[in-house]
Amino acid sequence: MIRKNLLIACGLISVTLVLAIAAFIIFSTITDTSIDASNSITGNNNSDSDEYLSFDNSTPEATAISIARLCCGVGGFYTCHTFNTSLTIDGKYWIVKMDDSMIVTVNAKTLMSKQNGDLNQPANTWRSLNELKAQYIADIHSECLSENARVGKPSKVTIDGKKIWKVPVYYYNDVDHKITEYVYVDLVTGKSKNTWNDFNELTWTKEWLTLKEMDDRSGLWPSPFKDALRNLYPE
Repeated sequence: MIRKNLLIACGLISVTLVLAIAAFIIFSTITDTSIDASNSITGNNNSDSDEYLSFDNSTPEATAISIARLCCGVGGFYTCHTFNTSLTIDGKYWIVKMDDSMIVTVNAKTLMSKQNGDLNQPANTWRSLNELKAQYIADIHSECLSENARVGKPSKVTIDGKKIWKVPVYYYNDVDHKITEYVYVDLVTGKSKNTWNDFNELTWTKEWLTLKEMDDRSGLWPSPFKDALRNLYPE
């Protein structure tokens, strides 16, 4: 009887040791995975990352985040951060939380979006992805006009039989007179041009510029500046 009890006790001890070792291995694996995941999230917010500087439409979630960045204009891909992205229970909307308590809501089907902040007006107004693209490209031009230039609401016009986006840019001269220039954007080709004579004289052209050509002339930081939309318009 004593021998039988000893055998049973040894068996229980062996099983306990096996379970303990297995639990330790599983816990170590989970911990390592969590650390890797944490590092991955941090890497996605690195402004030196090509993924961070480009419009990423590789997944529905990545597209929603990129749209949220477009809402912030040029700074959206360089200084703006996303802290949390979630899909509503009904699967209709992506909710992207940004800097300064800014929240961008993206329609998962139509890609229309609206934001509650004031980084790029208008707030709480649904806008199409194409409108955001036009506004973003105009924002690049605005940096060449004035440090205090403000991009207005894009509208569609017809030029030479083509539908083009017309974006107003507002700024003030030395005597506080409000000046309005316009940026024209062709989203079929990604080309754009503006009505600012000084810029056109300095660049020796009044023609449509590709995104790469505009990048070369913009003088934006960091240098060389890479427009986040250029991957969508390969040259």
